Amino acid sequence: MAGEGHQAVTASTGHDALAAVEAQRPDAVFLDYRLPDIDGLEVLSRIRTVHPDLPVILMTAHGTMQTAMEAMRLDAFDYLGKPVELDRIRGLLARALERRDLDSPATAEPGGEPAGPHDIVGVSPGMQEIYKLMGLLTTNSLTVLITGESGVGKELVARGIHTNSDRRDAPFMAVNCAAIPADLLESELFGHVKGAFTDAARDRTGRMEAAGHGTLFLDEISELPCSGRGSSEISSRKR
Repeated sequence: MAGEGHQAVTASTGHDALAAVEAQRPDAVFLDYRLPDIDGLEVLSRIRTVHPDLPVILMTAHGTMQTAMEAMRLDAFDYLGKPVELDRIRGLLARALERRDLDSPATAEPGGEPAGPHDIVGVSPGMQEIYKLMGLLTTNSLTVLITGESGVGKELVARGIHTNSDRRDAPFMAVNCAAIPADLLESELFGHVKGAFTDAARDRTGRMEAAGHGTLFLDEISELPCSGRGSSEISSRKR
């Protein structure tokens, strides 16, 4: 990389790396996860408290769902599994320098320890990309569409995002939309009061209200009917 105009500063421990960042103020950091003293996530967290805009690329030969998600939650620029090709390092460095020149400082806050069990097992490059995306989603309040064939683990992905986010202490409500009759779905999701219909003997709290500030996972949402009373009501209102 020196032949391309870059100067590298090396450090053999996490504490040495932190000292080098303060002394040298590098444009980007390539950080190993396994270090002799403290792990790379701890180094990344400490860097973020002082330099929130410094691009940090975490690298590991022992990638797991939790390390990938936590790296992205701490605003790592990228997360790489070893071995890493030199051309990819060149590309990442070019992007990191471009962000340094164009982006304003980030405002990410340092995070704590990830919550929840290691539910998902997988170390392939494809799974690492999923973990990275999950980690990014833990820091945003967004509606997420998870697709895939039955049995691939869509609910595990949803739970992984929930248990590693700020919503971890709030409920995770899973609703199997395919198992609920269409005429009862509205009551299941939104609840009802006593006497709202013939069999409504008592007030019922809907799943959305029960989820509160947590997560509502609508499993098999594609099985919901697209026609019926709701669509006719919308049509009449338009007229």
